[in-house]
Amino acid sequence: SQDEEAPDPTANWERVEIPGVGSIQIPPSMEVQDGAYQAMKEAITGTSSDTFVIQQRGLNEGSSEAQDTYARILVSYDRGEWGDYRERDYDGDVYSNAEIAELDAYFEQEMRAQLERNGIGVIEWYPLEFTSLNGTPCLHMSYSRVGDAGETTQVDVYGIPRNDRFVRVTLSYRVSDADMWAEDLDLALRS
Repeated sequence: SQDEEAPDPTANWERVEIPGVGSIQIPPSMEVQDGAYQAMKEAITGTSSDTFVIQQRGLNEGSSEAQDTYARILVSYDRGEWGDYRERDYDGDVYSNAEIAELDAYFEQEMRAQLERNGIGVIEWYPLEFTSLNGTPCLHMSYSRVGDAGETTQVDVYGIPRNDRFVRVTLSYRVSDADMWAEDLDLALRS
């Protein structure tokens, strides 16, 4: 009948705790990056990061199938004082179109410069938007970039105010694999 509930697409997903932030549900096709893989990556790139990384399943073990695709959920945050990151400051209705355009230009310039320092080119920048996630106002930046092996990668960054911390959730996947990742990453984001 029509009133049967649709099955929950996230029923068999794993809920993962993210230190200092909360939790997120991830699909069976993804895993939390383990310490050994992160240490290897940091040694190769010469960087260290307190970013919590969720990646395509099998990468920790070095599976070749896992290396045939690319998907990431990155979660990090800046800690401030109580009241530094207030939800009302991320309500798009309080900004004029000119102010939003100015913010957009600023973020685009900053992001392009940061990526170029790492040898990554932005193909297209999409307009900054104020939106909400599960009822919390947030910023959404989005762009496509040239990734490894010349593949185009779609990137969506959500900035979420949490009073004394500003949480960044970055979703990225190869555009050629969008049918594999786009919907699951969006469901994970909203979990």
